[in-house]
Amino acid sequence: MNMLKEAAETLLKVEKKQITLAVNILFDCWKRNGIVFTCGNGGSSASASHMASDLRKWASDFTLKTFCLSDNISLLTAITNDNGWSEVYQKQLMLTEDRKTIYDVLLAFSVHGGGGFSENLVNAFRRAETNEMRRISFTGHDGGKLKELSTVNINVPSESTPIIEGLHSVLAHVVAEELRKKIEGEK
Repeated sequence: MNMLKEAAETLLKVEKKQITLAVNILFDCWKRNGIVFTCGNGGSSASASHMASDLRKWASDFTLKTFCLSDNISLLTAITNDNGWSEVYQKQLMLTEDRKTIYDVLLAFSVHGGGGFSENLVNAFRRAETNEMRRISFTGHDGGKLKELSTVNINVPSESTPIIEGLHSVLAHVVAEELRKKIEGEK
């Protein structure tokens, strides 16, 4: 039961202001007809896929466009084969010059925040920054490189992968629920 106690104590350390900022960015994306791209590696990839689904169906009743960069296995393996794993997400963000990407959002989940790991996520955030996209990260540990590259960082200050991944799920649901309330208030 120590894990439950640690998870509860860690959740109280998460900066609530970052959740509000993330919701506001996603709401603005919805209002401006932008796209939310999500990504992650391993279990965080599943969180990214789940978040894309929740934002599209639950939060916005299918009015927010979402796209999980890790859901198309054929594209992932083709990019990895030709360009390497470090390019797998940023290649998918190479959008045309005429697209207004400033309304779009890249949202990533990472236990380590790209700190020595997940070069593909760091490269995607750099590409998103070049494209003037807003960047939201859900991280653990100290936030890693993604924290530095994010417009908003929701960090779970823990060293435990199960606690970080579990709380990412809880916090993602909080963000989706708060976004749903904002969108409903707009109708």
